[in-house]
Order: sequence, then C-alpha cells, then structure tokens
Amino acid sequence: MTPEVARFIWCRKRFVLRSLAAVATILVLAVVLAGCGGAKHPVAASTGQPSQTTVHQSSHTTVPDNLIFWTPTVGLLELRECGAGGHKCRGADIELTTDGGHSYHLIRHLRGLGTLYTLGSRGADLSFNRTALRTLDRGRTWKTVSEPSWGWQVQWATPQTGLRVGPGLTAPALSTTHDGGRTWQRLPSPCHGALGLGALAFASFPSPSHWWLACHAQPERGGPPDGASAIFSTVDAGKHWTLRASNLNGTLHAQGDFPIFALDGFGFFGGGYPNWSVSRDGGKTLARLPAGLIPVSAFNGGIGFAMEREHPLPVTLLETRDYGRTWHAVRRWNG
Repeated sequence: MTPEVARFIWCRKRFVLRSLAAVATILVLAVVLAGCGGAKHPVAASTGQPSQTTVHQSSHTTVPDNLIFWTPTVGLLELRECGAGGHKCRGADIELTTDGGHSYHLIRHLRGLGTLYTLGSRGADLSFNRTALRTLDRGRTWKTVSEPSWGWQVQWATPQTGLRVGPGLTAPALSTTHDGGRTWQRLPSPCHGALGLGALAFASFPSPSHWWLACHAQPERGGPPDGASAIFSTVDAGKHWTLRASNLNGTLHAQGDFPIFALDGFGFFGGGYPNWSVSRDGGKTLARLPAGLIPVSAFNGGIGFAMEREHPLPVTLLETRDYGRTWHAVRRWNG
C-alpha cells in the first residue's frame, strides 16, 4: 500500500470484521501502537541506537498511538495526551514528518481521540465515531466528513476506491466502489474458493489497481481448521486474483490475516502480536520478525517501518532498508 498502514495497522474499526464474525477481536493498523507490548530491544536486529529525544515535556504523558507513511519520508503521527502511566487519554496532537520519522512538527491539536487511516498516496482520515477529519494534501488542510454506517466494513485504496466485505456477516462477499461508496459492484472472492464459505478477507493497497488480499478460514462455518490462511494479489482492482501462497498447499508457512505489502512483493504478514513475518516475494517465503516489532508500512526496494513498545512507553520507531534483515532505530519517545 501506500502505507496503509496503512493499510498498518492495529485496532482499526475496518478490521473489526473478525470479532463480529465470532473469531477473535483483531487489531490492527491499530494495534499498531495501542498497547501491544513487546521486548525492549528487537532481537538481534537493530544496528542503530535509539534517539533519547523526549517529545513535548510537560506535566502529562504523551504516547504515540497511530502512525502512517505515504512515502519512505512523509507521514503522520497521532501523539495522544494522557495522564500518569499513559492512561485517561483526552486529546491528541497530529504531527507531520518529512524526513522518515526522525523529526515531527505539530499540524493540528485535537480535543478528542481518533484513529488514522491512509487514503491513497496523499490522503488520510482521522476517524471518530461517525465523523472524520479528512486531508487530501498530506495534512496541509482538513475538512470534516461524515462516515457512513458501513464504514467499518470498508478498506480504502483512495478516497474514491474501496473494498467492502459484505453485505452481512453470514455470507461475506467482496464488493468495490470507485465513486466513494455511492455505488458498489460485486467481485469474485478468492477466499471462498480457497478456504470455504465465510472466509474473512483483509486487504493491502499499494495502488488503486494493485491489491493484496489475505484470507483466514472460519472452521465454525465449515471451513478448514483454524489457522488456515492464503495470500492473493490482483493487478486489475479485483477482477482477477492470483494465489501467491497458502498453508493448505504447503506454500505458506504461517497463519494470519493482515497483509502489508508493497507493489514488488516486499511486506509483512501476520495475525497479531507477536506473530508477524516478513516476505520478499509476496508471501511465498516468510521469515519471522524479531520479537516485539509491529509493522507499520512497506515500500518497494525493501524499505519498511515498524514499532516496538512497552506499556505504554517507551515507544521506538525502527526502519529497515534491506527487506527486513536488519532494523535501525529512528526515533524514541519516552513520555
């Protein structure tokens, strides 16, 4: 995706599907920074030292919560303002980075708490209950928009192009929109053919037409045993799908849901902390990430970002530039 983080993420409403379908509550995008826990240092991975810079010294605690990247240098951070111990968060600052996460500057202060989602290569929604603040110019300007009732079912490639799992949870299917949700067209669901009726789907969008789809079986609905997963890709916005890997045919040696892939097949795949893997070939081969790392985004050429955190601090942003083989600390928040 352009990070979705994106297409990222953890604890995101758009991935709530699995909990509503009687599987376990997922996320994340954004469990990306919402208290997942983790080792203080990545295992045999980091060759750089964390910056000891403290963000916004004050009487309260500031806790990084959501992080998205549009490019390897430009992204947004939601930095929540919390009480002692990182609890009772009441507001947040939205900050912009243009140097790959090394430094940030404030672009908006919020009284409430939202969740960041990417919308294509320049857009983002900061979503609340039924409304969102939307930017289409990488944070320079924002406007308030309403979120429709089906918002939690839809993952967005751009402000106009989205993928919906539905209608209904009894027979999940795939539908797409290219006009912001005014009309929808049914798509074939590769998940159903591979993993049976009711298999859940989770998407990653490196471009408006090139998508990655991770499928997870539901044994309670007649599918294969729990843990059965498959990875598909499409280059024509879902009209045709290619099976990249499946643990039913022995080509996928992991189980999980969330794909975070770049166009060239570099990315991450996992079912929640700490079960994340990195792939350099679209899922055909996988390697386990160091314990405690939570992927945020992936880009062509093996560039990716991940977070590690304790409860609730410190939080460290790490970067890889060699397809996940080594990770270097970019920024550390202590409170």
